[in-house]
Amino acid sequence: MFTLQVRVFIVIILAALTSRPNTADEPGDKIDASLLQKLRGEWCVVTYVYNGKPFTQLAGIPLKEISMVFSGRTMSVWMGDTVGWPMEIKQLVSDGDSATIKYEMVRPVRETFWHRFKVNGDKLNTCGGSSRGGPPDELKSEPGSRNTLMVFQRKKTTVPKGD
Repeated sequence: MFTLQVRVFIVIILAALTSRPNTADEPGDKIDASLLQKLRGEWCVVTYVYNGKPFTQLAGIPLKEISMVFSGRTMSVWMGDTVGWPMEIKQLVSDGDSATIKYEMVRPVRETFWHRFKVNGDKLNTCGGSSRGGPPDELKSEPGSRNTLMVFQRKKTTVPKGD
């Protein structure tokens, strides 16, 4: 069993692996309310691919025990019953077939990240990269890309964790 400190460290690692930093604030951040509504709820990880390599667990935790919860303009990573810190959604816009999300991790330091994502019913695909300046162009994680592709399944619950 992992201690709370180890789980918090795992959440830090998860955020670092799945995202690319972009610490510059940008004026005119927009939130598409219909996209925000589509994301609302709890999503469980079913696939995790980093740099073209699939993983079945992260830091010893099986993927099925890791979830992302969207509530209002906040998202949180959960490892079993242990919550990571909240992340504030700063921008959420459609750009054709997919959309981009810009979010700010509040603790331990403020840092901004970008992901590309696509919602298909109860499936959520996200991709974060390693280069600065915005989300990856595609929802892919090829060898050498340093992109992280994650596929989530919406959890069928009446009230998501944290609500």
